[in-house]
Amino acid sequence: MKTTQLLPFFALFFLPAWMMAQPENDECVNAFHIDTPVNWCSSEGQFTTFEATADTNFDPSCLEPSDDVWFSFTTVAPSLSISVLGGFFSNQLSQPQIGLYSGACGQLNEVGCQTGNGLSLQAIETGLELGQTYYLEVQGLIPGSFVLCINNYSGDIAAVSDCPDAVVLCNQDPFVIPQVLNAGNDPNEANDAPCLNIAGLPVESFSTWFVWTAAEDGDLTFSLNPINATDDLDFVLYEFPNGPGDCSGKIVRRCMASSCPGATGLNDTALDNAEPPGCGPGQDNFLSALQMEEGRTYGLMVNNFSQTTIGFEVEFGGTSSFFGGENRLAAEADQVCQDSLLSFTGLNPPGSATVIDWQWEFGVGATPSVASGPGPHEVAFSNSGTQYVLLRAITEQGCTSSEILPVEVVCCADNFIVTPTVTAPSCPGNADGAVSLDILSPHGPPFFITWEDGADDNPRLGLESGFYNVTITDTTECQTSRVIEVPPSAPFTIDTLLSLPSCDAGMDGIITLDITGPAPPFEFAWGGTPFTASNTLENLPAGLYSVAIRDAVGCIDTLAINLQELQLVLDPQVTSIVPPSCFGATDGQIALVIANGLPPYQFDFNDGNGYVASNALEQLAAGSYLVNVLDANLCEGQFNIQLEAPAPVNPNLLST
Repeated sequence: MKTTQLLPFFALFFLPAWMMAQPENDECVNAFHIDTPVNWCSSEGQFTTFEATADTNFDPSCLEPSDDVWFSFTTVAPSLSISVLGGFFSNQLSQPQIGLYSGACGQLNEVGCQTGNGLSLQAIETGLELGQTYYLEVQGLIPGSFVLCINNYSGDIAAVSDCPDAVVLCNQDPFVIPQVLNAGNDPNEANDAPCLNIAGLPVESFSTWFVWTAAEDGDLTFSLNPINATDDLDFVLYEFPNGPGDCSGKIVRRCMASSCPGATGLNDTALDNAEPPGCGPGQDNFLSALQMEEGRTYGLMVNNFSQTTIGFEVEFGGTSSFFGGENRLAAEADQVCQDSLLSFTGLNPPGSATVIDWQWEFGVGATPSVASGPGPHEVAFSNSGTQYVLLRAITEQGCTSSEILPVEVVCCADNFIVTPTVTAPSCPGNADGAVSLDILSPHGPPFFITWEDGADDNPRLGLESGFYNVTITDTTECQTSRVIEVPPSAPFTIDTLLSLPSCDAGMDGIITLDITGPAPPFEFAWGGTPFTASNTLENLPAGLYSVAIRDAVGCIDTLAINLQELQLVLDPQVTSIVPPSCFGATDGQIALVIANGLPPYQFDFNDGNGYVASNALEQLAAGSYLVNVLDANLCEGQFNIQLEAPAPVNPNLLST
């Protein structure tokens, strides 16, 4: 765990700006989330209960309602160490209190509750569910700033205070000793340590013993971090010639009695093998790394000289490993579909320490949730996301090796059956459409619905026509997405029938509208006049005419109609165009037949002869011919006729 130092005395008389506002994590729903709850500590002054409010929605068993702040984290191991460090200076938290909860804000279940004495609090919780989100409430009888430290760990290492019963370590995984109560049955077992035994009194007061066997040659480093930052930890590192459980003839290899503040241990930079009591020149709480030899047994005695009963954390380093720490958890895969089976097996590699007891925990929502024996064990996970599997393997030497494996549970199959009921807007352009979702899933209801604009309604009302994206999440955090189309309301289908006015400003044009749609009958308002049932407008000159169309439910559409005078057009079925027969020939012909208008017709071939009654022109070469036509009402038509002759013959002559 990170250690903390108190701020200088003079700095605490000033009121920081952050103390003038309500903390952001004042409420459970705004809890500060700790992403990685392993050896995590806040910084000095990062959190405060000053200006916080008391949350009266919860009734923890050991707390009175007080100004509190909230934190959350997701467990990766079953044990938890919590430390709250306040202070005795102005603006620092005093007499801290904590509550630990599972569940969700508004429906929390108390897991643990503890009050501190004086300026700090240290609590240990075990038996937590892997992959579960927990909430931590922090308050104090006197509000102020504090440092919060938490460590989520496997919790397999116990505090043993007598050398023959020392805990056998299998690996160098970090662990926490939450509390040390005494020196055991024999407080004189470390009297052979010269740096500690300076007064002839029992060396041990609140002591813990550990032992291990080196798996290969290599160096060893470690760090002992007091949970209470001001505690003075001493240690002696031994070699045990007779192996674990036999403390006779043990040899002192390193001896630490320094009382310098902070962590202590072995590192690669220190040069000394022992430090005496006090904190004199050259003392830094660390001794030189130990070169271990394969097969030899070593032991560590840690003593809390401050006698606070508060424990410490251990972190190992170096190039050597401990016998019995082989990886034993084998999974069929590291990813599995939700509700599908995944196989887990415990291993006994050749030459490794033999395991005599296997204990498995498969986490929240797993079936089965626990198991024993090497397996294989077939497990189904109902919750999606990262789940954690824990294996505790106890060897015949008495060491407990814990492994935690993250498994990604994904929503492979589409477990959701989503049936949308869609209502189109009542009229074109209206925003009164709706979508109602009928959802089926093995893990719901309830379902959590999120539309792309952030809305969470079901049914969703007040919609225009268009496409809408929605994400559906069940209680296992499995998700699916859908795109729902809200169709436009059925438009009017308008067939416009026009009778064009005669030429030369005729007043005989007619407009008739044939309407189909979802809600007849239809009414018509021509040119802004009131609505009537008449779909025809008569006796019209050429011009632009507007009409509004209304159906039986009040939907309105508008139309603009450009009514033009009659223009003559050719009858393509009868009109004859004969191109010249050869390149340069003049035997082409044009014969025009008019499809509309009023005969007789007159034709002007623009050859200098003006309008004539004949509709044909012969003896024509290839080229473009412009023809103007008039009918009996002087309606006009103009046509451009193209005559194309065959390509010329180009002989390719070869000479000999």
